[in-house]
Amino acid sequence: MTSMNEKEKEPDQIIKETKKLLEFYEKQHVNSQEKELKKKSIGFILKSTLEMIKEDKEQFIDKIVDSVNSYVETSQLENSIMEQSIGDLNSKVNIEKKRKEMFIENVHIHRQSVLSVLFDSDINMKTLYYIILCIFFWLCMWVAADNYEHIGNIFDKPFWANNLRNWDKTVTMWFAMFFSSFFIVFYVQLINAVTLRFQKVFYIPFIAIYSVFQVTFLLVFVIIGLQYNKSFVLGVTHSCEMVRFIMKNHAYFRDKILYGLKEYNMKYVNFTDQADFDVDTACLPEIKIYSLFKEFQLYLYFLFCPSVIYRDKYPKTSVCRYDLAFAHFFNFVLCVIFFYILVRFICIPYFNSTKVEDYYDIYCFIFDFLRFAIPATSFLIVGFFMFLHSWLNFWAEIMQHGDRRFYQEWWNSTNFEEYYRKWNMVVHEWLYYYVFNDVIRLSRKRLNKTIAKGIVFLISVILHELILWLAMGFFFPVLTIFFGGLGFLFSFVKPSDKRFNVIFWLKLFLGSSMLCVLYLREYNMRMSVFNSIDLVEWWHTFVPRTILMHLSQYKTIIQEMNKNISK
Repeated sequence: MTSMNEKEKEPDQIIKETKKLLEFYEKQHVNSQEKELKKKSIGFILKSTLEMIKEDKEQFIDKIVDSVNSYVETSQLENSIMEQSIGDLNSKVNIEKKRKEMFIENVHIHRQSVLSVLFDSDINMKTLYYIILCIFFWLCMWVAADNYEHIGNIFDKPFWANNLRNWDKTVTMWFAMFFSSFFIVFYVQLINAVTLRFQKVFYIPFIAIYSVFQVTFLLVFVIIGLQYNKSFVLGVTHSCEMVRFIMKNHAYFRDKILYGLKEYNMKYVNFTDQADFDVDTACLPEIKIYSLFKEFQLYLYFLFCPSVIYRDKYPKTSVCRYDLAFAHFFNFVLCVIFFYILVRFICIPYFNSTKVEDYYDIYCFIFDFLRFAIPATSFLIVGFFMFLHSWLNFWAEIMQHGDRRFYQEWWNSTNFEEYYRKWNMVVHEWLYYYVFNDVIRLSRKRLNKTIAKGIVFLISVILHELILWLAMGFFFPVLTIFFGGLGFLFSFVKPSDKRFNVIFWLKLFLGSSMLCVLYLREYNMRMSVFNSIDLVEWWHTFVPRTILMHLSQYKTIIQEMNKNISK
């Protein structure tokens, strides 16, 4: 009887020992965030435990240790690789610190988006999605009924015709940007041929020509966009694609020159003062310069894949799941319709019902600010789901792109520094690896992290303002003040307590509402008031109309216009 009881207790004891062993390994694991791999590994080991319960205990424990070691050695982690025993852990930590100081490049691995994992693994999230979907369908039916009552058609043709006019010119401009980008492939081939021909090459002229190409590309398509884009939708499309091509061009040129040319490769790596650390294989991406035809193929895939970090090879899925791609595209279309509802029933009535004279009243501004807090934040959240989740996952599935970490759980952020990192991982990685790291490394650490961070914010602000300028048709630098000013200062305040998540969301509501109200007021002033008022001074063209309205010469004209309208 005693031996039988011991055998019955043996599985529980071994499972406890297994859990302790796994916990020990996890504590030693440096900077690991791959929770899914750990869960799968634990389940696999415990399952093996129950299957091998009849074997000798010592032999069984050895097998558990071997399987745990195998898991640790084969897990694909970006920042830490367990290659040594637990006794060498301290030296491994030092190596990891050195790798960070060496500015290790981004590593692409097979990863799913956070929401995709939640939808697949948590039935509650899937149910919540279905509930929101049902609410949205009822909302669409209400909108269709309202359109039929007021314009005699469930489909608002005037709205879409107005926002999609000159679409053919936008498509033509996109193809012009697309084919112009291939200049960079020819240019890299030329530099490679010169490098192979001569022993010593002076690279500054080549970099200068590349800079001229990028600036010319930007100026040409900004001027064309300001001339032909007469709607917000096409303006956003044109400006976002222009910025995307510029980022892709830089990523391809930078990585091909720094890692494709053997002569320049080690010079760039050795910019740091870590001569005692072997960086041959640990820190460098495997990038080469191939024949022109193959480079065209690589660059063509890079242009359409949802990543702005260039690599010759990316992790790919075995098949394209067209049903999943259709689901992502379906979500994208639903988000576009939701944006239409917000604009049609919240923003446009704001223009029709609000008198300009109310802009002089501070209480009206407070009321508008409170009223637009939820719609403005809805713009932000739905825009995130539309682009960063649905659109990028759609293209990832079509291109069989395996690395789908386009964002992280930003909604759990407790500070804006964490939010900036997790909100848009695609752009964040480009700014981090190609701007932040390069500024520090190319300056040989004469420029510190704070200066590099300021340059990152400056470039990010310029790109965002450029997109809004082309989309709205005028320059109104409110985003620069909020994001480049207050946002930059808030990035140095890093509370970690989870209770600060409430304060973070309050700030997000505050900032989104302020931006929405200010941009709507400026747009309304330009379209409904100042389009019929001659500017007094030439430099008033560059001044926001919501500021000009407070000048005496314009204030008198606006008051007279309001009196005539009231009569």
